[in-house]
Amino acid sequence: MQATTHLSKHGIRLINEDFENSQNSSVVLQVIDVKSFDEQKKNIKARITLSDGVSKMLAFVMTKAHD
Repeated sequence: MQATTHLSKHGIRLINEDFENSQNSSVVLQVIDVKSFDEQKKNIKARITLSDGVSKMLAFVMTKAHD
């Protein structure tokens, strides 16, 4: 297996446009920013900003996934 050496260019676009097929492929993204929520905020534990080198998107980490 080869080591990953670069981000998936337009990986976020692939996820947005063809979500069903993107689940079967691997997309490499980088974490730009993490904002943790200490208090219970509607079952959300953290907000993460992800990037593929071209564009950015926000992802929310639910309490169940975090634990």
